[in-house]
Amino acid sequence: MESRSPEHLSESLEDYLEAILQIINKNGVAWPRDIAKTMKVSNASVTGALRALSERNLVNYAPYVFVTLTPEGEVRAKEIASRHASIQGFLRDFLGVEPQLADETACKMEHILAPEIIQKFVRLAAFMKSSPCGGKEWLEPGIGTCEHCRNCAAKDSCGKVEKSEK
Repeated sequence: MESRSPEHLSESLEDYLEAILQIINKNGVAWPRDIAKTMKVSNASVTGALRALSERNLVNYAPYVFVTLTPEGEVRAKEIASRHASIQGFLRDFLGVEPQLADETACKMEHILAPEIIQKFVRLAAFMKSSPCGGKEWLEPGIGTCEHCRNCAAKDSCGKVEKSEK
């Protein structure tokens, strides 16, 4: 049985919040029919989800009017969208995953990864961006490190990072 607490949201309700935020950002308002179209679900499914989100004080919903996010709903929707964007960017930019697959996979992963793990992805991506080769050469089969890093390893030192004392 699904919890009715505002803290817990099912994956489906999180997806609705994220879709509502995207539609509002694009169109200024979110109509239930636009939500149904975006999520590829029936109008009845949208109505049920909007009622559930309204009960949790995350959306303002009444039949036959557009939907808005409450302040708490906006915060939650932005958190969900941020998790999605972080994971999608990592998959696409650093693992070379095709954009559509990265988006679909991020949509699944955003619901199960702990925030601490997502933050580690973000920090790893920042580290990789700062590496001499942008962190991408290690993805090439049989290479494992960039030319700069192989040169540093051969010299037992790195031009970017000083070796720590042992």
